[in-house]
Amino acid sequence: MAGTTTKQLLTNLKELTKEYHNGTKSTALKGLKTFKRGIFGQNTVFPAISFLPRFEEHTGFRNGGQYKARRGIDAEIIIKTMNVKDTGKYLQEMCNAYLNIFYDDNYPNNYRFLNEDNEETVYNLTAGRTELNFFTGDRDQVLQRAMIPITFSSLEQAPTFVTAKNIVETDVREIGEYTHGILKSSTEMRKAKFFYSHSYPPIKVGDGVVVSVIENVDERNRREAGRGNPQGQIDILVWTKASPYEGSLDLNLDTLEEIKTVLQRDQHLGGRCFSTQIERIEYGLNAEARLYTSRLSFITNSWQTLAIE
Repeated sequence: MAGTTTKQLLTNLKELTKEYHNGTKSTALKGLKTFKRGIFGQNTVFPAISFLPRFEEHTGFRNGGQYKARRGIDAEIIIKTMNVKDTGKYLQEMCNAYLNIFYDDNYPNNYRFLNEDNEETVYNLTAGRTELNFFTGDRDQVLQRAMIPITFSSLEQAPTFVTAKNIVETDVREIGEYTHGILKSSTEMRKAKFFYSHSYPPIKVGDGVVVSVIENVDERNRREAGRGNPQGQIDILVWTKASPYEGSLDLNLDTLEEIKTVLQRDQHLGGRCFSTQIERIEYGLNAEARLYTSRLSFITNSWQTLAIE
C-alpha cells in the first residue's frame, strides 16, 4: 500500500465528487454547482461543496520508519434557504447521496484512492455525525450548512534518516533553537518568514508563509541513574492567507509536508534527542484575519544530568 498526503486526499475527494455529478460514475450529486478545496468566495454559486482539512495523527510506528496516519477531512455542503422545511429535507438528501458514494456497489472501495501506479493509498474510512446549522453569508443570504466529518487511515513511510551514534545532554530550549535552524535552512522554505520565540509573532502574512517554532512543554517524566529524561513538545505554527484561490491552501499544506520531511529525516535532531515523533497536525481557519492556521505538535525525548541534592 502506498501513502498519501492531506493535499492529495483533498484533491481525490473533490475529483471523486465530480464523478458523481457529471455522469462519469453517476448523477447522484447533479444538484451541486460549486466544488472547492478550502474556503468559498463571495461569488460562490450554491448548492456548493468544499473540502477542509481538520487534523492529521501519526501512530503505530514500526522499525523501518512505517507508521499509521489518520486524516480528518470535513465535507461542507451549503445551500440557500428558501423554505426551512423544504431546504432542510433537500440538504439531508444531498448528505445521504454524498456519503453513499463511498459505499457504491458499482464502484466498491471508492475511498481507497488509487495512485498513478494503481496502488491503494487509503485502507479505512470512518464517517462521523453530520451537523446542520443556519448562518448569514455574503450579500445577506440565509444559508444552511451541513458538515460531514470523515476520517481516512493510511500507511506512511518516513524518509531515510541517519541514526545518531551519540546522544548529547541538552534541554528543550536548545532543541527548539536547533529545530528552528534546520527548518529555516531548508531549501524548500527559504521564502518563508521564520520566528523563534515563546510567544506568537505579530502576523502580517500577505501572500507568503509565516512559520513559528515554540517550545511549550518540559516534562521530566522519568529518572534513571542520576539523570532526567525531559520530554518536550515543540509546536510549529504555519500561517498562510486564506482566499478562495485553492493555491493559498496548497501553500499551507505544502509547507507542512516539507516540515514533516525535515523533522522525520533528522529524527535525533543532530544527536540531541534519543527519540522524536510528530504527534498531530491541527488545521484551522482564522475567519476574521482570513488566515489558514496550522499547528504541528512535535514530541522530543532527551536527557539531562540531575543536580545532586
